[in-house]
Amino acid sequence: MHTINLTTAWDCIDLPGGETVWGRQFGRPTGIEPPLQVWLVAQPAVLSRCWLNGNRLTDATEQSRSVRVTDRLTGRNQLLLPPLTMAAASISAINAGLTDGRLVSSRSPLPADLGRVMLMIAADELDFRLS
Repeated sequence: MHTINLTTAWDCIDLPGGETVWGRQFGRPTGIEPPLQVWLVAQPAVLSRCWLNGNRLTDATEQSRSVRVTDRLTGRNQLLLPPLTMAAASISAINAGLTDGRLVSSRSPLPADLGRVMLMIAADELDFRLS
């Protein structure tokens, strides 16, 4: 198993009303051939907020700590952690603005209260469900 830490170098976008959107760009890991799979791993509360390349990763009630993203990855990827109440159209606009450089943000590590976010590359299925 190989782990890629995504906890550093996030784009921080402060919204009116005091909410924040966190964005992180990363490249597709190389050498990903079957049986290897790529999993995004985070605390369930964080994972339920995640959008990858403009698409929600899991249902907001999902209690898993990991989701397989192998087939969702492109050469360059945009991971967003918006507020749970943010509309999909607003998330799409922020994703586009970060991707093409039109949106101003500051670089910062992900806050400790959001925990760690990482990619794990493994041949076996990862299942970090809460019991």
